Amino acid sequence: MNRSRIRVYYFFVVVLPLGILGCGRSVAYLHKGPEVAISTITIKDCLANPDTAQVKMGDTLTWTVDQADTHSYSVYFPKNKPIASPTVPTGQGQPVTGDFACKYFGWLIASNCVYPYNLIQVGVQTCKDPGIHMVN
Repeated sequence: MNRSRIRVYYFFVVVLPLGILGCGRSVAYLHKGPEVAISTITIKDCLANPDTAQVKMGDTLTWTVDQADTHSYSVYFPKNKPIASPTVPTGQGQPVTGDFACKYFGWLIASNCVYPYNLIQVGVQTCKDPGIHMVN
């Protein structure tokens, strides 16, 4: 096999798929707090604690509202999502499954397993965007 065929082969087998899998992902997601390994995220006054949760694939993740907060919230993943539904009610555990890019290429491109989401204070506002980082 000559060099030009090897380069073409390398491009179509390695470079192009990696470029496609990276499309649509936020490569420079800004973590606004320390990443914490946890299965329950508490919402209070339109803030998630922890801001960025680290969750293992297959674990159950639950968002709860602090008792001192009188608002209702929902969680919305605007792009890729680590769970089955893009919108999640609080108080209900969700199995973390990830998506194709994270499951198969997360070891290669870490940002494939970071999922920004929006907290929505029902009827009022969209809160600051925390995130989920799925790990194996």
